Amino acid sequence: MKLKLMWLPFIPLLVAGVLLRVYQALFDPKGADVGLVHGGAITLGFAAIVIAVFVITGIISYTDKKTSALYEIKRNPPAGIFVIVAGALMFADSAISFTSGSDILSIIDAIVTVVGAVALILMGISSVGRSNKTKSAAGLMLVPALWGIVRTFLTFVSDTTVASESRDMMDIVFMIFGAFFLFNCGMVYINVKGKNAVKGCFVYGMPLILVSFAYTISHTIYQIKTDTFDFVADIRTFEFFAIALFALFFLIELTANATQRSKEEYEQAGVEIESKSEPEREEIQYDESFLGELSLEEDPLMIQAEKTMDSVKDDADKINEIKELRENLEEEEKIDDGELTFVGDSNSDMSVEAESDFDKDLGDIGSEPEQEDTTVQEDTEAQDSDVEEKVELDKKEDKSEGEKTSADSILDNYDISSINLEEIDRLVKELSEEENK
Repeated sequence: MKLKLMWLPFIPLLVAGVLLRVYQALFDPKGADVGLVHGGAITLGFAAIVIAVFVITGIISYTDKKTSALYEIKRNPPAGIFVIVAGALMFADSAISFTSGSDILSIIDAIVTVVGAVALILMGISSVGRSNKTKSAAGLMLVPALWGIVRTFLTFVSDTTVASESRDMMDIVFMIFGAFFLFNCGMVYINVKGKNAVKGCFVYGMPLILVSFAYTISHTIYQIKTDTFDFVADIRTFEFFAIALFALFFLIELTANATQRSKEEYEQAGVEIESKSEPEREEIQYDESFLGELSLEEDPLMIQAEKTMDSVKDDADKINEIKELRENLEEEEKIDDGELTFVGDSNSDMSVEAESDFDKDLGDIGSEPEQEDTTVQEDTEAQDSDVEEKVELDKKEDKSEGEKTSADSILDNYDISSINLEEIDRLVKELSEEENK
């Protein structure tokens, strides 16, 4: 939103305009109350500043396409206090009008001023409080703008009876801006969209603030300097000054809290919403004429795909078979563990007894294989021991036979009859050596 940008040129132009008028009131020999036409260069410079503020705010408002025309009033005590003060001054002004004149214009002015004061006080109560009271009196919110128009017309009519150089008619300018500002402000309070009441408050409110501040401050300084200050005589000037202060704080509120347009407001304003979605892809056109010539049966990709699908199906069948086998094994394990139950038997008592008998039988059956295994193991161990003993005996027999063979061979080489004692000793030694070998 560009509402914040309006303050950048407005603040320096406001300071420049007020300083020009204060300088005119203090140092210009003609003073501040010399007339809009005959004010000289300072008055013309000030008029140029007012035009610049109006044009700049108008351009920024026109280029701003995001600010919503609808706004919910927030709590704003400074704005509420100043608009209530403006309403109180208007009540005093209407009383003065009733007592000072009896012509038809004064009576109309007094009546419109009273109704306008009620509307302004209601707006002030809504800003100070926490609820908007103006929505229940929507028609009343148009009266302040009507009061501004009537006051501008009556002031212009009264100025036609005096010379143009004898009075500064700049007050007519802020009365015009004040009437348009109060109209847009009333629409914002009752939440009526219009063209764009929120931006309209800035376009007319900022020039109102500039002209009212410069006019009120400069003339008050000049009247104090010349000892001609009269609050009751200039009460209408302070009415618009209080409205200008209300406008200042109300614009600050709008700057901080104004919302963006909704989708419906964009559509009604004819503004295209920038879409952040992904751009649409171009549709690809396919030539279907070649499909008749294409044989998918001969396509190697299709053949490979079919083979892959067949292998996947085979794998799935194998997996299912494995699952079935696993389930069967789990059931058999449950049976071995004695967890078998009977399903579908309605006689519960008989099933319980059957289960207990069945568990006993399973225990007996399970114990017999263990005994048989023990007997077989003992027989096997006995046979192994017998075999080992036979092998050892065979080895001893073979050894004894070998020894006998070697001894016989030695004895055969000698004639026993001819052997003497020495020879016998030698034979014994040879036999012992053979045994050692």
